[in-house]
Formats: sequence, structure tokens, C-alpha cells
Amino acid sequence: MIFRIFNSLLLPVLLLGVLIVLQINIESISNRAGEFLPWMSEVVFYALPICIGLCIATILQRLVTIIAWDNWARKRFGGPTPRILRDLSWLVIHTLAIVLIVTIVFQQSLTGLLALSSLSGLVLGFALQNVILDIFTGIAVHMDQPYRIGDLIKAHVGHSSEEVVGKVMEVSWRTTRILTEENKLLVVPNSALAATVVMNYSTPTLPARFSTHLSLDTAIPVERARRILLAGTLAVLNKDNMLSDPPPMILVTKGDGVGIEYEIRFWIHAWAPISPAIATDRVLSSCIAHLEQAGIDLTYARQELYFEPLPERHIDLTKDAGRRRILDRVGLFDCLTDDEKNNVAHSMKQQSFKQSDMIIKQGDVDHEMYIVLEGLLEVLLFDDSKKPTRKVGQLQPGDFFGEMSLLTGEPRSASIRALTDGVVFVLDQACMQQVFESRPAIVDALSEAVAIRRLALTDPSVAQSPDANASRIHELGRQIAGKMRRMFHVMFREN
Repeated sequence: MIFRIFNSLLLPVLLLGVLIVLQINIESISNRAGEFLPWMSEVVFYALPICIGLCIATILQRLVTIIAWDNWARKRFGGPTPRILRDLSWLVIHTLAIVLIVTIVFQQSLTGLLALSSLSGLVLGFALQNVILDIFTGIAVHMDQPYRIGDLIKAHVGHSSEEVVGKVMEVSWRTTRILTEENKLLVVPNSALAATVVMNYSTPTLPARFSTHLSLDTAIPVERARRILLAGTLAVLNKDNMLSDPPPMILVTKGDGVGIEYEIRFWIHAWAPISPAIATDRVLSSCIAHLEQAGIDLTYARQELYFEPLPERHIDLTKDAGRRRILDRVGLFDCLTDDEKNNVAHSMKQQSFKQSDMIIKQGDVDHEMYIVLEGLLEVLLFDDSKKPTRKVGQLQPGDFFGEMSLLTGEPRSASIRALTDGVVFVLDQACMQQVFESRPAIVDALSEAVAIRRLALTDPSVAQSPDANASRIHELGRQIAGKMRRMFHVMFREN
């Protein structure tokens, strides 16, 4: 700081020294100047004291700027010093300098000057009352500090119902400059901000809670709706400062003839790096996807007259037709015929689980496959000490797992633990045995589908371009088919 003071004051101090030397010799300088031009002596007589006064004011202003604003105030405000404080100090120091110059140099009484200033101030006050209101509001903002430079705020500006959301870039005498989400600089009069409610997302802490709403049919049990929406919300957290702690919440906010409205609350670091609008989009998109996988549509205002049986609005999981729709979403079974899919759907068993339940354990030998209907699960790998080493993925509604244990009898390669309450459908060996006995050739097609899925876990291009990876798929499919034959004792005749 000392080095900055030295650099900042070097030229003004040198100039002040020169002016003082000239002032000491003012009489000789005035006389010599008067020899050339008579009026020059009087100019020099007044000019030197005026320059000395302004020079002293400049030195004081620079000292105040460095010591008070760039050092103390920066620590006090936790960032750049508001421009209005710098301007205010400049105005006060130079006003005092001018008053002293008028009083000392020109030998004028302060009484007349104050009277003139009062009259001028009265006239200007009426003419510039809005400007003065903005100025004093700006000063009040710095005193009260409802927001500071760099804070993220939301406010209604003027008579518009549209909300302004953005980062405070500067607070000047008359205006506050806000950088909006659209990367546009909005200049708002301070009086307009003072007349509205300002929401500050950065104070007292940066993480802020946001919410969005979805409305579901009254036929959907509340606990089921909570489970699905919570899983959908958790699925997009822990990325881009979308926080899982504090945990999200699902609240019932309204129930009427249209449906039940649910509020989804979640926490984010706003604009670090994504905006609340993007975060809300991710939460809504994920929740809607989870609802679709569960066979649930959003409700809407309607008035319907039916002269025939009422169509199903949601998938009835107690009926084979509803289970068949769930099975159709599993690409692994695309090679089955409609009758085979109906038989598999009929044999599927519905199973519920609670948060933190271990669905399957790494190394166990069992023979079931699971299709996720509702909820969110995580995939864990354990070390020899039976402690989880890392999370390698998560499973959402529409995903499935355990196909290798079902079809080949291999031990579980990972553990699956529930992050939320949920529901899965379970396929066992008896179900698949019927399919293989009725059509043994299906083993080859099914083994190839399993091979594509396993290869795609490490190389996504396999699923996108299976023809380009035909040799790899065929070789792994052949190995899987052999294990499936031994597992189900399916015999094939040589062609």
C-alpha cells in the first residue's frame, strides 16, 4: 500500500512544492508579469493560491481513495468499493476546497455564499427532485446494504409484472446496473428499486432454495407420487452445484377437482454455473420422465363425456396389459414375439423396496432380473473388506439390471442400493424357461442383445453402430449363448 501511495502522490506533491515556491515569490513574479501585460499581475496573484488549494484537495482525495476505499472499505464490503462512495468523497473534499478558496483568496463572506447556495438549492431541488431521490436512495442502499456488488437479486421494476433477475454490477449515484440472465445490462433508477421488494439470493448464504410445481391425478396415491418425484429430483442433483444437501422435499400444496398439486423444492448455487431456470428445467424434465416410466400422466383441466367404457388414464399394473407396456420399454426383449412377451409379463412379480435397501449384493449367486418402475438406485462396487469403494452409476425408471445372473447364472458383478423408496418388477428363471422351451432358437437372438448391452457399458459406440462391431458382438454373443444353454439345459439340433 505504501508503494501505491508513493506512486499516486508523487506528481501532485511535486506540483504542490513548485506552486508553494512560486507563491513565496508571488510579488516579484506579479511585477514581472505586469511589465508585459498589466492584467497578468492580478491573474497570477489569484491563480497560484487557487492552484495550491486544488492541488491539496487532489492529494487528500487520493489518500482517502487508497487508504479508505481501496483498503478499509474493500474489506468492509467484501468486494469492490461502490462508486457512489468514491464520488461522494470527491464532492465533499473539492466543495470544501472551493469554499476555502472563495473565503481566503477572494476575501468573500460565507454568509452571502450560503444564501446564494440555499436559493440555488431550492430551485434545483424542485427541478431535479427525482434525480435527488435516486441519489439519496443510493446513499441509503450503501448504508443499509440490502444488496452489494456481485450479489444475485430478483425484483419487480417499475409497473411491469415481469421479474428482473441478475447480478448487481454497479451502484452509482442515480442507478443500479444489473446483468440479467440474458447477458443484458439493465440500468434501474435507485428509487425504483427502493419502491419494490428485492430478493437477495447471495445473502446470508449463497445456496438458495427454489421450487417448481406439478399436478397429478387424484387417483395417484400421495406416497407413490412423492416417491417418484423425489427420485426424479435426486437423479439430476450433485451436478453443476445442484445440491443434495440440504435434501430436496416434495410437498402437497393444493388439491381440487383438477388434481393434486405437488411442490418440488431443491437447493442450488444460483448462477454458479447454471441459472435457476436451467436447474428448474432439469428437475421438471427428470420428474416427467420418471412419471412416464411409471405410466403416469400429468393432470389437466378437462370436461369429458363418454358413451363407452372410460379409457385408462394410467397404466394398471395389476393387469397383464399394463405389465406388458412396462416390458415393451426393455429393449433386451425386442426379439420376443407378442405371445412370448405376454407370457413374460404375466409371470413378472412386483416388488417394493425402501430407501437404503440393498436390492442385490456383489458376489451373490441368484437368478433374477429386475426392471425399475419407480425410484432411484445406485450401483456400487465393493472391495475385499466388504466396504463400498466407489459409486459407478445410478439406475432410473426404465432401466434394468441382473440379466446376466438370470440368463447365465453368473454371480452379481456389483451391488445395487436404493437411494429412495421404489418399485421394481422381477423376472425369474421359471419365466424364461417357458420361453426357451417353446422356441429354443431365441437363445441366439437374446444372447446377441445381451452382448451389445455389455459391450456398450465400456464402449457406447457399439450400441450406436452394431454393424461396425459385428465381430465383437458375435464372439461375445456366442460365449453368452453357450452359458445360457448350460443354464437352461436347452438342446439344439445341428443344421
